[in-house]
Amino acid sequence: MAISSYVPADPRTHPRRYESSPRRGNGWYLHRPGEIVPDAMPEGGLYGNHGPDIGYAYKIVHRLAHKVKVTSGENHEDAEAGAIAVAMRRAALMGRAPILADLDVAFTIWGFYDDQPPSGLRVLRAEMFEGAREELHGYDLRREIANVVSEHALRMTPAAVTAAYAQDWAGLFIDR
Repeated sequence: MAISSYVPADPRTHPRRYESSPRRGNGWYLHRPGEIVPDAMPEGGLYGNHGPDIGYAYKIVHRLAHKVKVTSGENHEDAEAGAIAVAMRRAALMGRAPILADLDVAFTIWGFYDDQPPSGLRVLRAEMFEGAREELHGYDLRREIANVVSEHALRMTPAAVTAAYAQDWAGLFIDR
């Protein structure tokens, strides 16, 4: 068995030393028919937004749990599940893994940091968030929750989202 050159050995035994295999002349390239090149990701219904390590939002959501306010009839886990979906979409649009600011934006857009969210938003939340935490049936709900938020709103800074929410919360959503 080969050993590394930094491992002490008896020089009389002439141990084999590790050697790299010879380099190939051609570099690697995409050439298989099933390869998806980065700039040509498929788009359309249920393809979503692709991003690196978007599941990290599940790990960091608990840091904001103390700030999330749900009204009667709402479930805290449903609120978290919907906000995670929005945060994942925002992070993927930015081409990175989710960070705390993505969850802040999601909870702000949906009014979960507001003690008294507008009545129209409460109605929309009641309609969309119920059952979002469910693994199987909640997937479509989470997708819809993320997709009704406008891309323009997702690209805003957290401070800009807070200001826009205070001024006109409905402007943060696409027309349904």
